[in-house]
Amino acid sequence: MKALRLIVLVPALLAALLCQARLATAESIAGTTRDGRAVTVTVITPEILRVTNLAPGQQPLEAGLAVLGPTGYKPVILTPGPFTTTLTTSAGITAVIDDRDGALTITAGPARVVTDSGRRTATPDGRTELRLATTSTGAVYGGGVQTDALDLRRRTLRTGAPDSLALPVFVSADGFALVFDDSSPAEIMLTDPLRYISSAPAPVTYYFVAGARSIADVLRSLSELRGREPLPPVRALAPLWGGRCPKSDTPGRAP
Repeated sequence: MKALRLIVLVPALLAALLCQARLATAESIAGTTRDGRAVTVTVITPEILRVTNLAPGQQPLEAGLAVLGPTGYKPVILTPGPFTTTLTTSAGITAVIDDRDGALTITAGPARVVTDSGRRTATPDGRTELRLATTSTGAVYGGGVQTDALDLRRRTLRTGAPDSLALPVFVSADGFALVFDDSSPAEIMLTDPLRYISSAPAPVTYYFVAGARSIADVLRSLSELRGREPLPPVRALAPLWGGRCPKSDTPGRAP
């Protein structure tokens, strides 16, 4: 009887192992909203996820704000459920797509949850709005903009305009960030839900960026995603030191 049970169980075990091996090589999950939009979550690194949301026939906007493309990262776990598909990275970030309506939930911890209904709406002036709900309750930074307040929560940043230096970036003190790959004139309203309204001619891709332990980790991941600006020549920094360059211990190198 035991031998018979083993004969019956072996094919099932092999099938499960083969299925697990196939799932473990995937790097993205996809779903479809009720109005036919295709939602895709792609793992860029264990801490960075890319989200696209496209109507039939659309191509995503490629603005170049994010310079890090897919890295071929594959060791993820996919867990199909009755109505959902869950992707888990080695950093513990999960992305869950509801197969019934394309809604997406990204989780990196209790205060690091982002929910995207999948809906994109047109504003009266012809722009496109997306809303992302978060569980973040800490301070909000970002935009690369200097203001009179450290916490930008409930502020509206205007990005992409010729007279604006702000960037479409939301950084939470709870340890995650959202980056919208968009250089078009846009508004990012740092409310809950967060509202992003863009005049981009194509759907905007956004990135979820998490840190392992602190906001410093988030900033490191952000610099990996966006690239690092080269240090300007020392002579360009001279005005900061009253017109004189400080001495360096190493000849020919800035301190």
